[in-house]
Formats: sequence, structure tokens, C-alpha cells
Amino acid sequence: MSVATAEAIIPMVTGSISTISSIIIIVMIMRSNKSLSVSYHRILFGLSISDIVASAAMSASFLLAPTETPHHWKSYGNVSTCDAQGFLFLVGSIAESFYSA
Repeated sequence: MSVATAEAIIPMVTGSISTISSIIIIVMIMRSNKSLSVSYHRILFGLSISDIVASAAMSASFLLAPTETPHHWKSYGNVSTCDAQGFLFLVGSIAESFYSA
């Protein structure tokens, strides 16, 4: 396995695991007796939503890169998809910072 392949696969795997974990947290919060009536649950809900946005963008990182980008493994996007992915990652990351502060 080449380095470029590993650099593409690792964010896809870790981003997918993080997305699934955040979805599980949201399901657990919504199924609890108190749901979103507790401040802690609302904060954790918002943090999980922002993590889903950032992690989904991270897991699609190499797939949405422009096809003419050198040294990328399996890139299928264009400049617009790359910009959209970067925007979603930035929004999710900034929202995570605000919820964590």
C-alpha cells in the first residue's frame, strides 16, 4: 500500500467512525426520558451535530478533491465540490470549538 493510499483511507475510516459514534450519541439522547430538557443533553446534541458535519466532510476528503489534483488516490470531484467540502469541514470544526469552549 502506498503512502497516498494510506493518507486517503485513514481519514475516511476515522471520519466514518466519528460520524457513526455521533449518531449513536444523538439516538441515546433522544431516547432518554429527559431528552433535550437537560442542558447537558442540549450541549452534547449540538456538539454531536457539528461533529457529524465535520466528520462527514473529513471522510469524503479525497473523494471530493478535483480529479486533476496530483498525488491523490481516487479523487472524483471538481473545484466546487472541494470548496463545499472545505466549507462544511470548517463550519463543523468551528461549531465544535464553540460547543467545547
